[in-house]
Amino acid sequence: MEQAQNGHYYYPTYPNYMTPTPTPIPDRHVFLSYAREDQAMVDRILRALRSKGFPVFIDHDMASGVEWETVLEAQLQSAYAVVVVWSSSSVASEWVTREAAIGLAKDRLFPLLVERDVAIPAQCAGKHAADLSDWSGDPNDDQFNRAIALLQPLWEAQMGLLKEVKALKPIRFEFRPVPSRYAVEP
Repeated sequence: MEQAQNGHYYYPTYPNYMTPTPTPIPDRHVFLSYAREDQAMVDRILRALRSKGFPVFIDHDMASGVEWETVLEAQLQSAYAVVVVWSSSSVASEWVTREAAIGLAKDRLFPLLVERDVAIPAQCAGKHAADLSDWSGDPNDDQFNRAIALLQPLWEAQMGLLKEVKALKPIRFEFRPVPSRYAVEP
């Protein structure tokens, strides 16, 4: 706000080319964790996830000038799922390991292998990692669809998009009186 000579305050207006247009980030999103060295493969994964309708947060979507560490932590906490891209570079990254640990703690970690024979950190080794090391990059490829097979229905359930839900009948126990010979006297 600026003050005019007459003492009134006003909001300055800027030409359209000067107005910042930050990328909106939905409250529920998929957080994509990776190492910079894997950028080419990560770009293919990002395009494929977005083509399937997933809103994805990736660090290069952040506006310039923000405190990146604070933004990353906030995005991780509000993320519905964490898709981590494991490679020889990412297993050595402290940040990727931290981001994967948060996804694991939320029980929403979806690991993808982009290199074969990578030793995944011990804390995440219990989660099966889908092998995309020879994936073509096609979002409709069976290999990619199998990799996100669990992510899709969980995401639809979270967003209220499930079209057909099969409800299971609850287990009903019949009450049977205890025979008098086993009854406990008060």
